[in-house]
Amino acid sequence: MKPTRKMIFGTLAGALLFTAGMMSGGTALAKKATEAVTVSFSNIRLIVNGTPIDTKAEPFIYKGNVYAPVATVANMLGVGQSWTNSDPLTKSPAVRFESLDRVEQNVKFEGMIGHANYPLDYVYYTIVGANNLVNSVNHKVLSLPNVTGPGQVLYPVTRMVHTNQFFMVEYGNKDGKTQAHINLYQLDKVQNTVKMVFTQQLDEAEKETGFNLYYNEADKTLTEKIYKNRKLVGVKFYQLSDNQFVKKEEILN
Repeated sequence: MKPTRKMIFGTLAGALLFTAGMMSGGTALAKKATEAVTVSFSNIRLIVNGTPIDTKAEPFIYKGNVYAPVATVANMLGVGQSWTNSDPLTKSPAVRFESLDRVEQNVKFEGMIGHANYPLDYVYYTIVGANNLVNSVNHKVLSLPNVTGPGQVLYPVTRMVHTNQFFMVEYGNKDGKTQAHINLYQLDKVQNTVKMVFTQQLDEAEKETGFNLYYNEADKTLTEKIYKNRKLVGVKFYQLSDNQFVKKEEILN
């Protein structure tokens, strides 16, 4: 059975039981029921940007359309998605999707209340000063790997929109000395795991005064502003290359 070019994300309920009300020809069916259906399994693989994706539920063909786990596909495409049993807009069960543009321009989602929460995307956020990520949909907590050990605190530098990667600054004690590092993390939304891609220690002078960091995703540059007594005393510019920030320019007062 040959699938059409149109892919519909479906949700498998039970073995071969489906909740009616899926999109059909652009019209939503209103009935609520379950029915047994016949589907075709053909060892279908999902490939995103040239990378095969492992799924817990195998994709299948039903009436000429390919059905795949909606969360798996959305996460790998970097699209925010969440499930609700009763959506405020439709007053019915629904899956919500948020495009990349909307995520970039209007970062808001349920649970993101209070200045201590820092959004990485529409689902995941970190609490400023903590060492973990929180999933706002299922409330699962993922611990972030660290360099300096117990007692460290982490502060976010970037959001996580396109690549599922984000930077955080880590403060902590190591070998009896206070250290500051900038860490790059990679989140695997399918496996629900997070790993550290690389870490780089910041200069001693910055720890003695104060600084903030700005990362430009487009050109992979890092700008570091250095402060002393709340006054700007210098700026440093870095280029990310082979998992390392290389200093390109430095302006000090």
